[in-house]
Amino acid sequence: SVNSLPKIDSYLISNTLAEIPIEVKQRDEDSQTHVLKQHSIKFAINNSQLTRFMLIKCAVSDMLRHGNGFIYLNRAKDGIITDLVYIPATDVTIYYNKRTRKTYYQCLNIGKVEPKDILHFYLRSEDGINGISVLKYASRSIETANYVENTALDYYAKSGMTTGLLKAKTAMGGKQASDALKLV
Repeated sequence: SVNSLPKIDSYLISNTLAEIPIEVKQRDEDSQTHVLKQHSIKFAINNSQLTRFMLIKCAVSDMLRHGNGFIYLNRAKDGIITDLVYIPATDVTIYYNKRTRKTYYQCLNIGKVEPKDILHFYLRSEDGINGISVLKYASRSIETANYVENTALDYYAKSGMTTGLLKAKTAMGGKQASDALKLV
């Protein structure tokens, strides 16, 4: 099960990713990207209640264990990002309207949050909205591999002979049927 997978892996992965430097890039009209030296999110990281390392570590750890990681972008009245707030994945519900193709997030202690005000991290998803825990995905992959291996072992344990009924297009006579049975 997911809970039996080593927690040390989640710890090591989240620590490693949290140490990666953050660069904010902007894409121009020619689809070229340029690193922005000055951006409000860089100042907001320093203004956050958690250190940059802990902020990223918590979001990545949630993404690995729960499928989603969230950081709320607290903004001033003029829209400038002033603070980054880690929100535990268990405190967020994602709402998606298929008809309008609009998403919003309901966050405990914050309320309704628009997509522009939240960083949503996920690796695997079946619908492009809700993340699937990497640990759960890995567990499913291992279980599937085990089923395939057990089926192959079962097949070869029977000397490669399939089991089941064979159906012929025409009725078999007595000798033909007994010869077929001798082969099985």
